[in-house]
Amino acid sequence: MGYVAYVTNTGGWQQLVQQADVFLLVLPLYHLSASLWLSQLRMPLQQIPAFRTLQGVSMMGCVYLVFSWMASRIYIVFFSYMPFNSFC
Repeated sequence: MGYVAYVTNTGGWQQLVQQADVFLLVLPLYHLSASLWLSQLRMPLQQIPAFRTLQGVSMMGCVYLVFSWMASRIYIVFFSYMPFNSFC
């Protein structure tokens, strides 16, 4: 997640697709889903305290990616009453 956030802020999704190994991006999701599936076979996930924490951390990560994507699309323009030649 940290690598994806870093690349999207520095070079955009195009750089992520060009540089990243797809296997390295998918592997953590596979391990997470496999461990959750095995845990669910043994007991309900709501009884595991770390599961709620994991839900919160993943939600915060998704919100961060959405905000960073929105921030890359927003341009802030400052208007000033000072003439342009005063900046030279």
